[in-house]
Formats: sequence, structure tokens, C-alpha cells
Amino acid sequence: MVRIVTVDIASGTTHEYAYQLTTGSGVSEIVALPATQFLVDERDGKGLGDGTKAAVKQVFKIDLTGAQDVTNLSGDLSTKAVGKTVFIDLVAALKNFGISADNIPAKIEGMAFGDDVMVDGVLNHTLYIANENDFLTSSGDNNFYVFGITDADLRAVSASYTAQAIGQVPEPMSVALVCLGLMGVGVARRRK
Repeated sequence: MVRIVTVDIASGTTHEYAYQLTTGSGVSEIVALPATQFLVDERDGKGLGDGTKAAVKQVFKIDLTGAQDVTNLSGDLSTKAVGKTVFIDLVAALKNFGISADNIPAKIEGMAFGDDVMVDGVLNHTLYIANENDFLTSSGDNNFYVFGITDADLRAVSASYTAQAIGQVPEPMSVALVCLGLMGVGVARRRK
């Protein structure tokens, strides 16, 4: 059992939800669909890098709508766990592309949505899934696996997708440092 913590940025209010591992040994990543729906990865740590064959690499869709807050609860929370649905079985998907179980990376650790693209007239939301090799060549290369997720795929698991608007992040310290640097250059030129 692991906990998912949500934070209301405006109020600072937090909530905790129980997430029951299915067959994986841990969760490395969670990405938002819309506000209450998420994709969560589970992995077994087996595969390329530890000399075994990958068996469990799955992405589950969860929805926190109506989920029970377990903030002050302890003990067995399995009856209060968030419901989930298998969204992608990565081992099966990668095997379909000719990657054998012993060449599927042990450490699937990253997920992110990229740009939407049109494929044969159908809008696809790109989902990037990455492994991480801990800088060890014996663990293989770092790879990015890209999946096209259609709105029909999302409807099949009662999900929807809302792209996050990402704007420029102001960096006041960078601007201040550049201004100070330019002032320093001006002072140095005056002294000459």
C-alpha cells in the first residue's frame, strides 16, 4: 500500500488516498489526465539490468473522485484503496514491438504527456514512458517509449484528457543576475 497526497495550493489543505499495489513492487510516476484522474505506473524491477525477465510493467488509470481520505488512518487500508483499471501493459506492448522480456528495462521510472499529433486523421495524445539506467551500461541505454493515446482509448477506461497549459516561468533571480552582470561590465568599462 502506498499513499497519494494531494495539495490544494491556494489553501494548503492536503488529503491522502490509499493506493494498493497490484503485482508491482513500487510506483515511480504519476501523471494527471484531468483534475482527479491520473495514470500511475507499477513496476517489478525485473528485466534488463538485473539479469532477469520483465514481468510487471503496467500503467493504471485511477480516479480520486469519491475516494476516501485516509489522512488520519493506519493499519489495513485495502478496503479504502482507490479503484484502478489497467491502461497499458508495457511488457505486452513492448513484446509486440519485438523487445524480448530480458531486454525490457528493469526500471521504468518516468511518464509525461507530450504534444498532440494527428495519425491517419486521428488525434493522439503522446505519452512518453522512460527508463533510467543509473549510469550503468549493464542496465542498457536510457530509452523513451512513445505511445499514442486516443480519446477512444481513454473512453474505454472512463477517462478523459485535458492538456495542461504550460507557460513561461519567470526567473527573477536570473534576470537580476544578468542585470547585475551588465552593470558590472559597464563599471569595468568606465574604469578603463
